[in-house]
Amino acid sequence: MLVHVVDAKYVDGYRIEVSFNDGRKGIADLSEALRGPAFESLKDKSEFQRFVVDKGTGGGGGGGGRIHLLSGIPKRP
Repeated sequence: MLVHVVDAKYVDGYRIEVSFNDGRKGIADLSEALRGPAFESLKDKSEFQRFVVDKGTGGGGGGGGRIHLLSGIPKRP
């Protein structure tokens, strides 16, 4: 079985609770990963919280399960 993300919830700071299709859950602390100019806008926690779980096929037929951080994408009204 290919393990992939089925759900993700904002916890606090730069932490996300991630749930996988095999029933496991965990907390991903991304505070140390947000380094460099590409991640500058994500240091704003209101931007960091705007993530979605891609539940699509992932293009390779192995299932989706990716978390996309949406910084820089206009918010819906």
